[in-house]
Amino acid sequence: MTCFPECPYHKPLGFESGAVTLDQISCSNQEQYTGWYTSWTPNKARLNGQGFGVQYKVDDSLNWVYYKDQTGNNRVFYGNSDRSSTVQNFLRPPIIARYIRIIPLGWHVRIAIRMELLECMSKCA
Repeated sequence: MTCFPECPYHKPLGFESGAVTLDQISCSNQEQYTGWYTSWTPNKARLNGQGFGVQYKVDDSLNWVYYKDQTGNNRVFYGNSDRSSTVQNFLRPPIIARYIRIIPLGWHVRIAIRMELLECMSKCA
């Protein structure tokens, strides 16, 4: 079996479209804020994030494994530096995972994240 080292085609998994439902997302800190300018709760927290590490696990819910880059080091992903820009990060090498856990490392004012996971559509030959 030969697989492509790069992924030429991506498909969103559904955070933006709603295909990933709220009951499929959990948040370890459930702060709720209602202010004069805006209001948010964790189910709306797909907003700004500046830096985050990614961990992944395969089938069990007991042992998390840090994602490592091609050199074997724990990978830190950097996000946007303002509220409107987007940043695209790739998992190289790619992973197969049932769960993804995001661990925020830095933020501006209030912590939130706007994200979409992309599924690789390439096939092994």
